[in-house]
Formats: sequence, structure tokens, C-alpha cells
Amino acid sequence: MSAQIDIDPTDRNEQIQAMVEHELDSLFHYSSLAYLQPDAFRLTDNDILRFSKRYDIEPAAVMAVLDIEAGKFHQGFSEPRLPLINFDQKLFRQRLAKTGVNMSEIQKQYPELFVAPAISKYGTQQRKEHALLKQAREINDQLAVECTFWGMFQIGGFNWKKCGAPDVDIFVEEMSRSERDQLAMFGILLEKTGMLDSVRNKQWNRFARAYNGPSYKARGYDRRLASSYEKYKKTMQ
Repeated sequence: MSAQIDIDPTDRNEQIQAMVEHELDSLFHYSSLAYLQPDAFRLTDNDILRFSKRYDIEPAAVMAVLDIEAGKFHQGFSEPRLPLINFDQKLFRQRLAKTGVNMSEIQKQYPELFVAPAISKYGTQQRKEHALLKQAREINDQLAVECTFWGMFQIGGFNWKKCGAPDVDIFVEEMSRSERDQLAMFGILLEKTGMLDSVRNKQWNRFARAYNGPSYKARGYDRRLASSYEKYKKTMQ
């Protein structure tokens, strides 16, 4: 799947959907309408096995990354069509300031982007995250998406091209469809960034640096990956 595609606006959506369905079909062999059925957006063990076979990765290695990024519940959504996200307010403000906008005016218009709003106002943490993201997208759509971490693998939105999306809107749409789509984009990201071999060979230090940044050791990211891999290796032979 190309990271940047020249498509005529009149048939852009049809061609993009065909590309996504082709990618997903090769991974999971399921109907393009499956995500509309109850619980069909949830990832299954068979999905992991098919993904692992395609990329020649041990299922336990895939589960290790999933375990660390998605947490104990292994979910990519808080509600249907509402993917788990982590909107980085600080990063958004920092990058927004570099675009030359009047930050004082932005703060007056969107004060919640400059504080830590109470969760009680929104009901849940995730609804709060999505509310803040919505405000940020009104200011700078692409930048807001890029400053957000998406889905069960917490993929940084700045990687939208490396996930095979032609623009941020398609990236968000696919992240919002199903956990299978999130897994598919994770696979494309591994291929396009050269991280595939690191996961395939369980080189956790190398993968952790590329995926989690240079401060990964301080967070014990590589050690937690290795520990999680050993846990799943015992049950996923």
C-alpha cells in the first residue's frame, strides 16, 4: 500500500476503500461489512495467528507489543467507532506555536487545551480525550491527528503515511473501524519503518528505541516487552 497516492477526487473514496479491503482480506479474509456486526470490530486469536503467519512473527511477540500498548484489557476501543486515544496537549501546543498562529487568541478561544480539564465534565477519560482532540482539529486538523496516539498499538498519528494512509482523514477512519484495521496498520508500519526484523528476532532493545523513543530504558519498555513475550510464549506454542 503506497504512502502517498494521486487519486481523482471523484473516485478517491472508492479506490481507498478497495485498497484497505484488499489489505485486510489478505490478512483476515473477512467481509468488508464485518465491522458493522456485533463485536466484529474486536480482535480475535485467529486474527493474531493470521497476522503472525503473514509477517513471519511469533504470535507471542505480537502479543508482547499488544500487552504493553493496549494494557491488560487488550482493547482498541472504548466504544464502537471511538478508538482509544491519547491526545498529547503539550506536544500539540508546542508544534502549533511553531506554525506562527497567535497562541494568546487560541488560548482565549480554546482554554481547555491549555489546562487539565476534569474528567467528570465528560463522563470518561476517553470522552475527554476525544473532546479535546475535536477542539484541536478545529484549529489544525492534521497537526491534531499527528499529536495523538491511536488504537490498541498506540500508534503516533505522525506515522499516518507510514501506516499506508494517503491523508490523516483516512488514517482516522481506519483507526475508527475495527481492531483488525488497527492491527493491519501496525503491520504496514513495521514494514515501512524497518521495525519488522526487530520484532521477528525479538530484539527488544532495538524495537523499543524505534517504537518508544530514546528514553525507553528509563521506562523499562524493553524489559517489559521481553517479560510479556516470555509469558505468552508458554501458552502460544
